[in-house]
Amino acid sequence: MFGWIILVILLCYLIKKRGDLVAIFARIHYSKREYPKAMKLFLLANKIGPLNKKNQLLLGYVCLRCGALEDARRYLQLCSSMTVRGSADRNHIRNLLALVSWKEGNLDEAIEMLEDILESGFQTSVVYENLGIFYN
Repeated sequence: MFGWIILVILLCYLIKKRGDLVAIFARIHYSKREYPKAMKLFLLANKIGPLNKKNQLLLGYVCLRCGALEDARRYLQLCSSMTVRGSADRNHIRNLLALVSWKEGNLDEAIEMLEDILESGFQTSVVYENLGIFYN
């Protein structure tokens, strides 16, 4: 009887985390720098089940790297809505969204986003590097 309860709990957990389980394979391809394969697997994982915030962020980044800017914006904004305002994670996501805006040709919007990040107190070398590139 006790074994059945554990089995049911395990099955419920696997069903709930099925998207994140498939994302493990996408992370393997990502670590090998096989970004198109990683993007396909992340998109499949997202269809199978909801991804956690960390995998959602990585999906947005991989879409940005592969040039799927609309998808990158959608997933990064969704990930941003799952984070606490003013947190380091949210500012990191805003930095990536500024890159999306820049790639879409909205340079002024991208600069404004990065300047807002700096004004909020999140000052990292990556933000300064991106802002310097945008100014040039």
